[in-house]
Amino acid sequence: EVDTMVSSKITLPPGPGRLPPTAIPRHYDLHYESIDLERHTFAGTVSIDVDIPASSSSTDAISGGDDACNTDNAVIILHAIEVDILSAIFQPCGDGAPSQAYEFRYHIPSQSCSLIFPPSSSIVPSSSGKLVLRFRGVLNDLMHGLYRSTYTALDGRELTIATTQFEPTDARRAFPCFDEPAHKATFKLKVTLVEDQTRPGLKAYSNTPIVNEYTVTEPLVGRRNANGSEVRVVKKTYEFDVTPKMSTYLVALIVAELDGIST
Repeated sequence: EVDTMVSSKITLPPGPGRLPPTAIPRHYDLHYESIDLERHTFAGTVSIDVDIPASSSSTDAISGGDDACNTDNAVIILHAIEVDILSAIFQPCGDGAPSQAYEFRYHIPSQSCSLIFPPSSSIVPSSSGKLVLRFRGVLNDLMHGLYRSTYTALDGRELTIATTQFEPTDARRAFPCFDEPAHKATFKLKVTLVEDQTRPGLKAYSNTPIVNEYTVTEPLVGRRNANGSEVRVVKKTYEFDVTPKMSTYLVALIVAELDGIST
């Protein structure tokens, strides 16, 4: 991770409403490494298999006159709003060296972000690779993106859950993505939750079956017991099956206590 990463928010003139063709997604591996129902936050990593088209209008979407707008730089533009991108690495197929974005330019009107890579990057026309992004965000209470809601349990407690509403264009509020219906891809979702002894039925659900689940115990960074020993937490990970090829707005996730009826 580069400590000198630059992030800025700039205002661009209204565009045609579509992303310029800087990369075409084929598959997403999306891992929510943390969904905190008490602090109302989430964090994760998304790895996107992309094709770089033969020609691109990426530099047309960047305004300003500084070095970041040098047309020799490589640029990938995707959707991201209300999420912070922490790092972005492009790993080309084959033996090419990975490239790390050194600046993120958030375009507020288009709800997108330009990932600026150096001229020496391995992003070249008519190629393929893997775009890996670390991100974090907030579980909002506005009923869009990945948001929080509450319900009253049978014992009278008010409990928080996390759920999604991505249609028509709100997946971009939950993870960086190419959030247009035409950009269909397959998705493999993985969710890691800290086990809560007060909520033993808490679990992750999605719109494909669970294919694997496992539990690990890890130390809680920066926390120690009164006797000086490490505070350890139990984390459970749910891995879901790969989806059919589909638009981003069809991805679904719920973290809650649910009962099911099968017929």
